[in-house]
Amino acid sequence: MKTEGQCNLNVNDARFIAGLKAGNSAVCREFFYGEIVGVLQKIRVQVYRGLVDLDEMVSELYLYLSRREWSKLEGLDGKNGCRLRSWMIPVAWLFLWTHTTG
Repeated sequence: MKTEGQCNLNVNDARFIAGLKAGNSAVCREFFYGEIVGVLQKIRVQVYRGLVDLDEMVSELYLYLSRREWSKLEGLDGKNGCRLRSWMIPVAWLFLWTHTTG
């Protein structure tokens, strides 16, 4: 399930990426509400003071990732053991922070 340019991806990360790109609701739910929910909850509290619904944040982040034919995800190649969850932490923080202040 590894694609060209993503040859070092962990099997589970490749599954998440394929599911996100395909719009698979079960995979999307597992990724956003399971894999990275802790990061999103922290951003929700620290950036939005709990005033923004988690579902709204997930929707905005999903739309952001899907822009330009998922080009953001193409930047993740799994080098040096980088995992999708680790890669998403700064991506989510930066996007949701600038989305608030920009």
